[in-house]
Amino acid sequence: MDLRDYFAVLLRYRSLLLTIIITGLVVVVVYSFIMPKTFTAEAVLLPPEKSEGMSLNNLLLGGGSGFDLKSLGQNSSAEVFVKILTSRSLADSLVTRLNLLQRYDVDSTNRSLAIEQVMGGIEAESDKQGVISVAYSEKTSFLSDKTEQQEVAVFTAAIVNNAIDILDKLNQQKSVTRARRSRIFLEKMKEEKRKEMDSAQRAMQLFQEQNKAIALDKQLDAALSSVIETQAMIQKAKLELVRAESDLNSDQRTVQSLRSQLALLQRQQQNVETGKSDVDALGIPFKNVPALARQYATLKLNLEVSTQVYMLLEAQYNQEQIQEARELPTVAVLDWAATPFRPSAPRKTIIVSVSGILLVVCSVLGVYLYDGLQRGIYSKQQQIAINRQQIDVGSNE
Repeated sequence: MDLRDYFAVLLRYRSLLLTIIITGLVVVVVYSFIMPKTFTAEAVLLPPEKSEGMSLNNLLLGGGSGFDLKSLGQNSSAEVFVKILTSRSLADSLVTRLNLLQRYDVDSTNRSLAIEQVMGGIEAESDKQGVISVAYSEKTSFLSDKTEQQEVAVFTAAIVNNAIDILDKLNQQKSVTRARRSRIFLEKMKEEKRKEMDSAQRAMQLFQEQNKAIALDKQLDAALSSVIETQAMIQKAKLELVRAESDLNSDQRTVQSLRSQLALLQRQQQNVETGKSDVDALGIPFKNVPALARQYATLKLNLEVSTQVYMLLEAQYNQEQIQEARELPTVAVLDWAATPFRPSAPRKTIIVSVSGILLVVCSVLGVYLYDGLQRGIYSKQQQIAINRQQIDVGSNE
C-alpha cells in the first residue's frame, strides 16, 4: 500500500471518523462542565528572622552549636514554618476552629479522616530566600452551581488565612515557652551570682576594715607624696642644721630648734612608713604593701567579675521577661489569601484540545485496524471460496 491507499481508507470511513471525533468531543466538553471544580487559594509569607548567633543566653543554656557551613544561605526558620503548616497538629487545630467535622460529615470517632482531608489539601514550600508559599485546594461536587463554587472558593481562602493565624499562635507559644524556661534558668543563675557578689563585697569590706584600705591606690599615692615631701623637708632641715652648726655666730637656741625640727620630721617619716600616722599616711606598713596590693587586686577582680556577670544576667532576665509577656505577631505576611475567582482545575481548553488530538489519533488508528481486520476476513473468505470451487471441480471430474 502506498500513501494514496491510506488516504483512500480514511475517505472510505470518513463518516465513521467524524462520528467518533464529534461524539467524543461532545462527551469531553459535557464532562468538563459537570466534573468537580478545584479552587486554590494561596498566601505568601516573608522570610522569618534567622536565629541569632551565639549569645550569652545560648551559651548559658548550652544552645551554641558553633559555626555550621551547611546553614550558609539557608533559613532554617522557614523550613520550620513549612513543617508546621503541613503538620498534623495544625490540621487538627483547623478542624476544631472551622468545625470541619460537620462540613465533611465525619463522626468525632473518625476525626482522623477530616484531619487527613485537610492535610491532603495544604501545600507549603519555601524558596532559597526563605519566602514561604502556602496554598489550599478544595473540590466541588459534580454538577456544582455558582453558589457551591463561591462557597468552596471562600472556604479555601479561610483555610489558608486561619492556618497562618494558627502558625503565628504556635510560634508565639513556642517563643513564650522558651522565654519562660530561659527566665527560670536565669533567675536561678542570678540568685547564685548575687550570692557570689555579696560574698565578694563582704570580703572586700573585711579587708578594708582590717587593713584600713579604703582605696588602696589613692592611699598609696597620698602616702608616697607625703613621704617624698617629708624627705625633702628632712634634707632641707639637715642643710640648715649643718650651716647653723658651721656658723660661729649662730645662736645655740636656733641650732637646738633645728635639731628638734629634724627629729620631728624623721619621726613623722617613720610613722608614715610603718603605717602609724593618722594624717596623710597610708595606714599600712610599707613592707606589707606588695602582699596587700596583690590581695586587694584579687578581691577587686572577683568583685568586678561577679558584678559584671550579675549585671549581664539581670539584663538577660529582663529581656526574657519582656519576651514572655509580649504578644506581637511572629509571622510576617506579604500577601493574605484572597478568594479565587476562577477554578484552578479543570482547564477546559487544555482538556478539549488534548482530548481532540487523542480522539483523532485513536480514531485513525482504529479505522486502519478495522480496515485491516476487514481485509483479513475478506481474504479468508475468498480463500475458502476458492478451495470449495477446487473441491467441487475435482468431485465432478
